Amino acid sequence: QYRMHPAISAFPAAHFYGGRLKDDPSTLSRSEAPLRLGSLASLGPLALLHVRGAREEAVRDGSVRNMAEAAAICDLLLELRGRGVDVRSASRVKVLTFYAAQVAAIRAAADARGLRGVFIATVDGAQGSEADVVLLSCVRCRGVVGFLADERRLNVGLTRA
Repeated sequence: QYRMHPAISAFPAAHFYGGRLKDDPSTLSRSEAPLRLGSLASLGPLALLHVRGAREEAVRDGSVRNMAEAAAICDLLLELRGRGVDVRSASRVKVLTFYAAQVAAIRAAADARGLRGVFIATVDGAQGSEADVVLLSCVRCRGVVGFLADERRLNVGLTRA
């Protein structure tokens, strides 16, 4: 694979591809400089963040959203923008989630905070694409995994960066 930093590809390579997925040498030269995002600890090529106060809620069409996660995504987008990252460039930043209701929640929160034009889509809608920074909103927080039970979707979500 030539797209992801080796720290990102390690889990998918081992879990989804049985170790057969190998990193192209060009991926080793990718910057390892961490992003410094305000009060968050230094983030390397891959970070998992706990969102306090997260609560998933079902909407009428059977989809699921998590407003605390939507707000956290916007906080990260604002921090990236403040550090000079063009968050409206889909090749630089993508926001992905597994649920249409979460796309709508993130888009509404982003618009309200002056973040219009950010690429926000479902994982399925982003298949075949990539970006320098991918923010993945998993939505679920009560032990129910939903779409995360489908390893193909999880693989796509994890491998867009």
